[in-house]
Amino acid sequence: MRNEVIRTEPNPDRSQLRFEETVLSAFAFLTVPPYGFKCEASEVTLVRYESANVFVNIYHGRSSYEIGCEIGLIPERDGIAPGHESEGEDPEEGFTIWEIARFEGAPGIDDRTFLQASTAERVEQLVPQLAQLVRTCASRALRGDLAYYTSLGQARTNWFENYMTDSRLERARADVARAWQTKNYAEVVRLFEPLTEELTPAESKKLEYARKHSTPSR
Repeated sequence: MRNEVIRTEPNPDRSQLRFEETVLSAFAFLTVPPYGFKCEASEVTLVRYESANVFVNIYHGRSSYEIGCEIGLIPERDGIAPGHESEGEDPEEGFTIWEIARFEGAPGIDDRTFLQASTAERVEQLVPQLAQLVRTCASRALRGDLAYYTSLGQARTNWFENYMTDSRLERARADVARAWQTKNYAEVVRLFEPLTEELTPAESKKLEYARKHSTPSR
């Protein structure tokens, strides 16, 4: 969940958006078999459900107005309430519904997707859509299997690493284009060589050419 959801006070009129009531209605399916969750907290911008080992946070960003959902395993806290962990306690790790849907192969889903609602009408429209996505994609997450969450965590790591690689490639390609125009082949080598496994065939040929024509630094 976004830090600003926790730290920023909601606007005085947020109750008029009826987020709390809409969530309690749309997500009522969590409280019946096969899931059996209980609603543990209900506020104008956050509704929390818990089972024996899984939490579900449905939130409405207090300044961003983003509607989202996080699901994760509840760490063992020896009776310590969520959000009151002492040093050394395992913090909660939640996965957004967008990450879960992407992991499950839902079409058209990106882990950077978000829903935004600043009117009661939009809340009424989007919260049931979010609930349906949870119904469709999150049944394995809701069951709380440890092996599932281990795989989901590895997928998140892989997505982040791929994102960072793509970002590096994008920057390198822009810099290489400028270096190529000025025939600064040593710079082309410097930029592309660490990324050899990610280059296209044309870029690999460009790197090879640059290697042959670069002037060794003294």
